[in-house]
Amino acid sequence: MEKIYVEIEPSFYKPFENQRISSRLQGALNQISDWKRINSNMTSKSIRYIIVIGLNLRLKKEEQDNLDQFNKAQSDLEVVTWDWILENIKHLKEELKKRL
Repeated sequence: MEKIYVEIEPSFYKPFENQRISSRLQGALNQISDWKRINSNMTSKSIRYIIVIGLNLRLKKEEQDNLDQFNKAQSDLEVVTWDWILENIKHLKEELKKRL
């Protein structure tokens, strides 16, 4: 069974500031690193991590591109915005019902 850990950040923080990871996203990434260290002893290797931060509508094109590139480089982590959550809530509910 897949486990998902979610780190939630406010919508008014950006994941990237121009080309750099924002300090708020870096804090969330540090939290994910802590969770990975704690979970490293678990027998289940099916663990995914999600960070919810910011609003896509407030990101510059460069910041959106950086977020896309960042996510493509990850294997068990995805950074999404609150807009993404709202747009995908129906699908997420359906997926959760299947798992419960």
